[in-house]
Amino acid sequence: MEPQKNSPCGNTGNTNNSYKNHTTFSRPGKSLDVEKVRQAAHGQWPEILSACGADPKVLDGKPGHPCPHCGGDDRFHFTDNHGNGSYVCRVCSGGNDGFSLVGKLKRLDPKSEFPQILEIVAEVVGVMPEQRDVANDTARATQSAEKAQRVLDVAEPATDNNGYLLEKGVQAVATLREIDLGQLTGILGYPPKGKRGPLQGCNVLMVPIIDSKGNLTGLQFIDDTGNKHVMAGSKISGGFWPTSDLPEGDLPGLQILLGEGIATTISAIQAVPGCLGAASLGNTNLPNVARMLRQRYPAAQITLLADVGKTDGQPDQHAVKAAQAVDGYLAGPDFGPTRQEKDTDFNDLHRVSGLGAVREQILNAQPMEPEPEAANQKPIGPMPFSMRQLLSQKFDAVEFTVDNLLAQGVYILGGKPKIGKSWLSLHLLLSIVYGNHAFGKLAVAQGQALYISLEDHKRRLFKRVRQVCDKEPSDNLFFEINWPRLNDGCLEELEKWLVNHPNTRLIVIDTLAKIRPPMSRNETLYAGDYAVVSAFKELSERYKITVVLVHHLRKMASDDPADMLSGTTGLAGGVDGTLILVKSNGGKTLTLHRSGRDLMDDEPLSLEWDKESGVWGCIDEKLAVVLGATDDQKEIINVLKKSYSSMTVQEIAENTSKTVGSVRKMLKRMIEKEIIVEFGKKSALRYSLAPDTDPCQGGMSITLSLKEEKECVNDVNAMGTVSTMGTVSTMGTMGTHDDIKHGKQQ
Repeated sequence: MEPQKNSPCGNTGNTNNSYKNHTTFSRPGKSLDVEKVRQAAHGQWPEILSACGADPKVLDGKPGHPCPHCGGDDRFHFTDNHGNGSYVCRVCSGGNDGFSLVGKLKRLDPKSEFPQILEIVAEVVGVMPEQRDVANDTARATQSAEKAQRVLDVAEPATDNNGYLLEKGVQAVATLREIDLGQLTGILGYPPKGKRGPLQGCNVLMVPIIDSKGNLTGLQFIDDTGNKHVMAGSKISGGFWPTSDLPEGDLPGLQILLGEGIATTISAIQAVPGCLGAASLGNTNLPNVARMLRQRYPAAQITLLADVGKTDGQPDQHAVKAAQAVDGYLAGPDFGPTRQEKDTDFNDLHRVSGLGAVREQILNAQPMEPEPEAANQKPIGPMPFSMRQLLSQKFDAVEFTVDNLLAQGVYILGGKPKIGKSWLSLHLLLSIVYGNHAFGKLAVAQGQALYISLEDHKRRLFKRVRQVCDKEPSDNLFFEINWPRLNDGCLEELEKWLVNHPNTRLIVIDTLAKIRPPMSRNETLYAGDYAVVSAFKELSERYKITVVLVHHLRKMASDDPADMLSGTTGLAGGVDGTLILVKSNGGKTLTLHRSGRDLMDDEPLSLEWDKESGVWGCIDEKLAVVLGATDDQKEIINVLKKSYSSMTVQEIAENTSKTVGSVRKMLKRMIEKEIIVEFGKKSALRYSLAPDTDPCQGGMSITLSLKEEKECVNDVNAMGTVSTMGTVSTMGTMGTHDDIKHGKQQ
């Protein structure tokens, strides 16, 4: 036996794989006798079906019950003729025995997935599988694996000039091989035949079939005319062909396109680069492969590429069931009214309308909700990964839309009514569009933006935009004042927008209450809140954007700003971060509390909002305290600013016409806020402004309102250059109001 070589799918061919076609448990060397299981189940179907999830009340033999498969009120009758588990349903038809109803309860196809159904029933009734001739099975499987490996050893990588690929108009991919037909016949020991007779031509295309672990389970051969042959001993059920090596681990953002044939799958990955393609090599195998891929990649987005019927143009039901089984997406080719009967798959659409049409329709794939009986389906087992596997993976750096404020993901911006949430949203949107620093401080990723302002009309938006922006109007900021709710197409419309505007960086929805659906009767408040906000996460991850949901705060205060959001903790728990805007320093300034999974710095931002100009600025925290000082405290600050040296309590009192006692109390509070510093002996204490308190000192880069800016500049002009600690220096420079309005930093 020749040494094993790596398979073209990135894994070592496993010569111990079994290619048995009989029904087996997961335990090797065991098989089931169908007739023995049927006899054991005779007369036991009510107990069997109850164990599989059916309500025992509907199995009493009386008509007029809800169907355990399709629901309803009075459509189901469990007849159980001769103890064989037969039943009748007026909607989903009936069955001659209980096996078909077990299949419906477990969402298994009664034909292609009968072995799994038989296994379930056998387990309930206690039938043990019979011992097979393990040695004979193993020897036969080993021979098939060795033969498959020999074929792989002599095969060459497929080229774009392959006859079948040329006919289909697709390019070769790394996992396809070619082999001389004569050489293949010699290795196989027989001339390979398909449905249309022996394979023809010089070279044939070779398609490796693997299982979910990447082990080789068989080979398929295709000649230039599309005639196909599967090598004897190959195991197709549950096997598939991937377009590239299988990734290790559940990679973030992994997208899988699962089709029936290889041409369909290649057209799909050419139209949507970066996805992993997989072909089930048969429509009845689609549910099996979909479940295997979901088990290996629990977080991946799986899109089923359905063929459509020649006559009715409807998606293949095996693809529909596969998408429902894995909570995936379904895409079917739409050829329009001029479709010819022969056009049934995405490769046909590729050749008729081009890759652009294929891309658009795949990106518009519809999410498939699990069927009601999905709860009865066998759960997919967990697949833990080791620490070594985790640390061997490479992840892209977190991308920020606004540096250290908004990463890619979903955020809630909360604040009380009229505090400025909409103005803040508009500031962030304009910063993204023009590439200005947000608040004059935080770098942004420039791009397109969408503002869904559901509490405004066009006149108000016109006024606000004119008020805050005097630049040339941008074609990259878009507005909408009407949008459907989540239960009425909200996400679908957003996806259409993103497909047509791929440079979008930020979407703001103002407010969350305007797009959330009515609460269902059986839904808890927490579950409802969590579901609403987390609905946007998959969209934000797939398109690498930031979604901001504007929301209100409740009246009750809290030490944790996120707890102030109106609603349950499900709101904060379902998003990637929160921004909570509150008044501070007696309402003179605003504080933006930021939190998020990807933020390196989550210290609150002290902000000032000039309502006259609509301009937002980020100010120093101590300056925010100064601006929020009381009138009496500001009087003391002004006296100290105009002093050429530090002052005693008595001197401050004389210059403010206040008593020594009241000045001493105010100085104590200002020292606690680090506005004032105290030094000297206890019997002769002196006071001055803290070094970084004076807004006109030391070249600080801040944003002030027009009023504060003018007061500061006037003080500088009056004072000149002073070197005493705590006084003003003309070395500081202030940005002009025009600079501040455009988000510039001096």
